[in-house]
Amino acid sequence: MATLEVPQGLLDQYYAWHLRHRDLAGAEFLRFHCGFLGRLRGWHAAQPGYTGQGSLVRPWTAIPEELKTADTVAAIEKRFPDRDIGGWRPSWDDLEHKIAQEPDAYPTDAALGNAIEAFHGWVHYAAAAVYDDACLDDVAVAPKSTYFQQFHGLIDTWWARWKRANEPAGCASRRRQIVALQDQVRDLRRQIGDLNPQADRPAVN
Repeated sequence: MATLEVPQGLLDQYYAWHLRHRDLAGAEFLRFHCGFLGRLRGWHAAQPGYTGQGSLVRPWTAIPEELKTADTVAAIEKRFPDRDIGGWRPSWDDLEHKIAQEPDAYPTDAALGNAIEAFHGWVHYAAAAVYDDACLDDVAVAPKSTYFQQFHGLIDTWWARWKRANEPAGCASRRRQIVALQDQVRDLRRQIGDLNPQADRPAVN
């Protein structure tokens, strides 16, 4: 774990959104959090020490099992004695599996966002307790935690799977064609560079 010196402007964006939309889930929950994650990652990747922190912010592949144990309940009760947070609920196992493996079961991203929100807040508290993270449970500074990027990276992965599962017919094929063309253009640029190293190389998006 590392605590990042995230710019106050980013922290203010995160805090202000939660003040306005404290109880909002659904599609807006996904749009804001995944968009914010992109901005946070962009800032972080530009920092001098990022290379050594890459593994600390790699997205989770699932909610960590150590957050689902009896020890987690004890850690939560110790850290938040005045809050009735509880432990991981058995029904959330099925919910997490459905979100991860059956994205087409959700007809809209609003439905997906609502499903994720069922345990989103709980994960913030549980991870703060289990990993002794001073930031993750505080909306004013949560993005400073490297666990924030790991957890929200997982949510971003789930949303991306939903988009692929629900995209109009033909989009996947067209996307593969575009990627193949981009690869061809990059290969041509490399060949041109080998022939004339001094030539200007236009950017390829």
